[in-house]
Amino acid sequence: MDYSLAALKLFCGELKDVRPASASSSAATLFGILFQRAWLQGVLVSGTDEGRFLLDDGSDVVELLLSAESQPQQWKIGMYVMVVGPYVAAPSGGLSTIRVPSLARTPY
Repeated sequence: MDYSLAALKLFCGELKDVRPASASSSAATLFGILFQRAWLQGVLVSGTDEGRFLLDDGSDVVELLLSAESQPQQWKIGMYVMVVGPYVAAPSGGLSTIRVPSLARTPY
């Protein structure tokens, strides 16, 4: 992870416009800004015990993949959360993913 790159505050719908920076890099680009991490907030609309949730911010939905340390019982459907984590591009026809590191929960 290159922490000199931006962590962009985005709407889920904007992730559809993200492009890979290069074939050999984990960085991506949006509006000409190079980044590896995305900052999103919204409501958890579905989830599993395996640490996969869908976050809806009103513009679209993105998948959250929680680390083992982030999976305690406090993550619940209907919670409003803010997450910052590495962006993983959507497979063809799939959802973009944010890998959520430990201690990233902020309920409101």
